[in-house]
Amino acid sequence: MNRRVVENYEAIAQSLGFRLDKESGVMYGTKGTYSMLLYAPQGGSAPYVFCLTASVRRGDGPLTREEQRQLQKENKFVTKVEQKGNRITLRFRKINNQDRLREAIRSSMDFLAEFLRQAGFQNCCQTCGQTGATGECIASGAPMLLCSSCYGAMQREAAVKGSKLQTESVLTGLVGALLGSLVGVASILLLSQLGYVSALSGVLMAVCTLKGYEWMGRRISKKGVVLCVLVMLVMTFVGDWLDWAVLLAQELEVRLAIAFRAMPGLLQEEIIPMSNYLGNLGILYLFVLLGMVPTVHNILRNQAQRGQVRWLGGPVE
Repeated sequence: MNRRVVENYEAIAQSLGFRLDKESGVMYGTKGTYSMLLYAPQGGSAPYVFCLTASVRRGDGPLTREEQRQLQKENKFVTKVEQKGNRITLRFRKINNQDRLREAIRSSMDFLAEFLRQAGFQNCCQTCGQTGATGECIASGAPMLLCSSCYGAMQREAAVKGSKLQTESVLTGLVGALLGSLVGVASILLLSQLGYVSALSGVLMAVCTLKGYEWMGRRISKKGVVLCVLVMLVMTFVGDWLDWAVLLAQELEVRLAIAFRAMPGLLQEEIIPMSNYLGNLGILYLFVLLGMVPTVHNILRNQAQRGQVRWLGGPVE
């Protein structure tokens, strides 16, 4: 999270009487007798589209459809109310004004706590359903509300999975990166033929190359990132060269292979202006960079969080 988002999250948490976990961006605390979590499920791509979650149960069963409709109707900033297992989640629409956002969340939280009380819901562990105090925690990047027993079981399970964590296969990862980069090359050609800005395909080149490496290499290290960058540089150059060759083949009505081989001479003779060629290639590389940075960040963050289980506010007493 950037500094501005962190500052806004801190202001939201303070207005609610909650605490902020800066590492995950999750805000947590209690309202009445209910433990609650406030978080942005899409993270950096939509930092102000929040979900408010409580884990509760009652003898009469989960929320009815009528109760879900009532919860949404009484909260004009809520776009969806859902219950999965013991978790009840309110999804908020995006609100850019921070004052309005804090007020919308605060009023919805107050209403939810009172609604749950009147409907007979009790605070409970989202996994086993045991009623009573729960603790806020993060498990493999997901915010959860657990009792101490389920937290311990999840920690033990994570430790076993961590010991079996697959190692990176550089060779197969490189094959996956090459296959992914072919999707990027195809997007350069396709978007250009459709008349769109082919530079947008630079983002696809970065994402597909990195995801291809991770998919076939099982993991991606800093070494893998460097290899992917090299693949991106080469394949973006190839894709752009092919794009120009296709254009020449269509204009001159010659075969693609002839146009491809004629490119160096046409550039040398300035029949294709070097400034146009380099400008287009530079824009492609810029878009590759724009797609690469957030993708690398998300992949490495997810790998670091994989198997991690930790309390946010401390263990359940």
